[in-house]
Amino acid sequence: MTDENDIITADETAAAETFAAAGNGEKSYPPGLSPDVPVDSRELAEKIVRILSGRKATDIALLKIDEQTVLTDYFVICTGNSNTQIKGIEGEVEKKIGEAYGLCPRSVEGWDEAKWILVDFGNVILHIFNRELRDFYNLEKLWAEGTEIDITEIMKEELGLKEKTE
Repeated sequence: MTDENDIITADETAAAETFAAAGNGEKSYPPGLSPDVPVDSRELAEKIVRILSGRKATDIALLKIDEQTVLTDYFVICTGNSNTQIKGIEGEVEKKIGEAYGLCPRSVEGWDEAKWILVDFGNVILHIFNRELRDFYNLEKLWAEGTEIDITEIMKEELGLKEKTE
């Protein structure tokens, strides 16, 4: 049985495919989107958590790691139930972040196999895993010196918004 979250829309597929290399090796970005739009990193991370919740990603975690690395401020980590859902989650995040902030990822890695997709928004990096690789890499343990942010209220807000619109 196919779950509605396992269906990838044409928009999600097109969004993911926009990052194919142009002939000169540089990335081409959709019109009106940029990887350099300034957005508060906490706001962006929380927005991604809301999108993940709406797309029924599981085991969502938000780690603040800005004191452990200069690479990024936050990791958002989640699990998808199938490779199709993992691709759908990535496409939905990319689409909604683009709509909300005019922001597109600096890079998207792992889309073809969809076992672990990494989406780099600069100050926030999203990791979308299948269960097997999530357990194997255990990023929460690897980055345990970071601060895990309680997302309970963010998730409640998302659920509240969904209930009001249904």
